[in-house]
Amino acid sequence: NEIENFCVSLMLSTLNTPFLLLNVSLIYIPFTHSHRILSLIGLVLCLSIMLMTSVLFAGIAIGMAIIMYKYIEYCG
Repeated sequence: NEIENFCVSLMLSTLNTPFLLLNVSLIYIPFTHSHRILSLIGLVLCLSIMLMTSVLFAGIAIGMAIIMYKYIEYCG
């Protein structure tokens, strides 16, 4: 059960990483394992796996994420 909590916490921390620079938390993480360092570790692991599998698709995915972020920032 503790491993499940840690995995969910790591996933939610990774989702919360883009808002780390804005000092805004959109996702409440009720677990005790949540920390900003876990967010950064999740980000680095995710990006490294993406880049190791396919640089082209990783670039497309990162570009799409930036476009969506800017669109949401502009519209809402």
